[in-house]
Amino acid sequence: MKKLLTIIPLVILLCITFGCQQGEEVAEEVGVDISADIEAIKAWYDQKTAALKVGDRVRWIALFSEDVVFMPPNSPILDGREAVQQWGQPFFEQFNMDEAISFDEIEVSGNWAFGRTTYTFKAVPKADGEEIVENGKFIHIFKQLDDGTWICTHCMWSSNDPLPTPKKE
Repeated sequence: MKKLLTIIPLVILLCITFGCQQGEEVAEEVGVDISADIEAIKAWYDQKTAALKVGDRVRWIALFSEDVVFMPPNSPILDGREAVQQWGQPFFEQFNMDEAISFDEIEVSGNWAFGRTTYTFKAVPKADGEEIVENGKFIHIFKQLDDGTWICTHCMWSSNDPLPTPKKE
């Protein structure tokens, strides 16, 4: 009985894996074209970076679902658009921001997709202070809405830059 209980999850996993692969093959055979979806998701990134550049936090936050899950580095998870907006407000108030995105991977499956990108983020203080520059990577999960537009439901990123090291005395 114990062997059967350990084999069942493995069989289910294999069925799901091969079933998904068969589904992808069927989609290719019937000629499903996801290029428009990929372009729409790339446009989402363009809208995000444009909103950051002009400091439009209203347009920026509208790109995320009401129940978005944000996972910023070195911070707790932020649940919901309101929490993300409160978290981001000081950045919009205190900095002029710019972000450059490079696409590493965009995958679409039905009305869900994910994007994996690298970025360079720059924040120039509106008052005194030093410019902040960070290089890192993002994972975004998207859902296609009924009107065909894509919205981000999950966002996670981390820096490629080393942590500052304490000064030796």
